[in-house]
Amino acid sequence: MGISVAEMARRWRQLRIKDKLKDIVIASSEQIVSLNQNQLIGGIGRDGTELPYYADVRKSRGYGEMKMEKNPLNEGRYDMNLTGESFRNMKLDIEGDKYDINTTGHAMDFENGNPTNQPTSGRIFGLDADNKNEYRENVLYPDLAAAIEYETGVKFK
Repeated sequence: MGISVAEMARRWRQLRIKDKLKDIVIASSEQIVSLNQNQLIGGIGRDGTELPYYADVRKSRGYGEMKMEKNPLNEGRYDMNLTGESFRNMKLDIEGDKYDINTTGHAMDFENGNPTNQPTSGRIFGLDADNKNEYRENVLYPDLAAAIEYETGVKFK
């Protein structure tokens, strides 16, 4: 037997989708950070462009060559992962309906999750368009659909 229109309307009002979205982001924060780490390993910033080479940033060819040997995937580009400390300390900071990916324990000065004393400032932490899409399609949408189905009984295909 089905449910009444009044009962379905009550369930939808009770759903609070904005709260559900925030809950999903909080619960999947490690996945968001992991996507950002993989993006950085590839030498890609949050705007989807390639980050500069360490040799350009540090004006040190030797440092750039050492980074190239350590992480050949990004061809010596800026990746925030020399000792692993920055990656180990990456976390999602959520305030209201906005989030930032930040790290602690790094020697640089940070503002809004990005080094202020580097030419990459404002471009490092955060998901590029491809990773945002991957997160939406593989985590956010399926989890939201499951929450709606659980609360209302409406099934998604």
